[in-house]
Amino acid sequence: MKRTILTALVVIISTGAFSQRFNCNYARLPAEVAICNSDKLSALDRRLNALYYQVREEALGEARLALEAEQQAWLRERNECGADEDCLRRAYEVRIANLSSEGEPD
Repeated sequence: MKRTILTALVVIISTGAFSQRFNCNYARLPAEVAICNSDKLSALDRRLNALYYQVREEALGEARLALEAEQQAWLRERNECGADEDCLRRAYEVRIANLSSEGEPD
């Protein structure tokens, strides 16, 4: 049982299911390398990470699962920017705006 839980946690963490923030020592994708090499993109990444966790913490049940799936889809889209800093900046700005509106009370 413990082994199954540990394996599941390793898979979740390694796939980034909960966060887009990554260790720059392990950056391998062009988008990750570009983010690590840019102070502006790194700042946007930190801002998005903090906002994502705030919104995620407030989400319950199906809403939380949907948010996590949405974040994974966004990460795939972000990675399609490759090393294009303008594309990455726009992706972060749009995602931050979307998450900001999700965190607002109805």
